[in-house]
Amino acid sequence: ITSFSFLEGPLYVAPNAHIDGARITGGSIIGDTCKIGGEVENSIFENYSNKHHEGFVGHSYVASWVNFGALSTTSDLKNNYGMIKIPSGLDKINTGTIKFGSIVGDFSKIAIGVMLNTGTVIDIGCNVTTPRVDGIVKAFSWAGGKEKYRLDYFLNDTRKIMARRDKILNEEDESLIRNLYESL
Repeated sequence: ITSFSFLEGPLYVAPNAHIDGARITGGSIIGDTCKIGGEVENSIFENYSNKHHEGFVGHSYVASWVNFGALSTTSDLKNNYGMIKIPSGLDKINTGTIKFGSIVGDFSKIAIGVMLNTGTVIDIGCNVTTPRVDGIVKAFSWAGGKEKYRLDYFLNDTRKIMARRDKILNEEDESLIRNLYESL
């Protein structure tokens, strides 16, 4: 935990997490080997995810191996203070709350300056570069859903990302990713 970090409980920070000048409040959980900076409120970050720069993530669930670029931000409150609905298939599910940010799936990357509207769902393996995102971004989308992330590129990028944390993409996980990709 570096100087000028502000941590307010209840809060859990797992071993090997790096908190760098962050402001973390309101019931957040930070997983193992995460790098967190900027502002985080009432959010869960699974292992090996990064939000190292300025920007806001609030009332959100962030799966493993996710990266938020500098100044990327989630909205967790609608301007009209209305109930937030999240997309699920062809329907929308009412969260029953006026505070709900985003759900971000494993191995997804959010580019610099991207804004995620309230209730945005980003599936597994996405590379989101569109400046403003809402609704659902389908699995293995490139540029916010305009193209599909090529599997060979995705696997190569994933191996490089994992190597930075001294991890490897094992055969079982690669097989699971291939099966998910091919089922779409």
